[in-house]
Amino acid sequence: MIYMNIYFIMKIMIIILPKIMGSSKVSVRYQVTIPEDVRNHLKLKPHQTIGFIVHDGKIQIVTEI
Repeated sequence: MIYMNIYFIMKIMIIILPKIMGSSKVSVRYQVTIPEDVRNHLKLKPHQTIGFIVHDGKIQIVTEI
């Protein structure tokens, strides 16, 4: 019974926790490259404007601002 409860909790955690899709370093000019997986997921195009929402120490990138 305990094993089933742990499995259920871990399954819920996998669903709830966000997936890190990539990482990037900040250049000396404060520029970053958006990883290819993120660009594809957001369907970003060159010269497209994106927005940044900061909430509770986290940043969300939005394509429609």
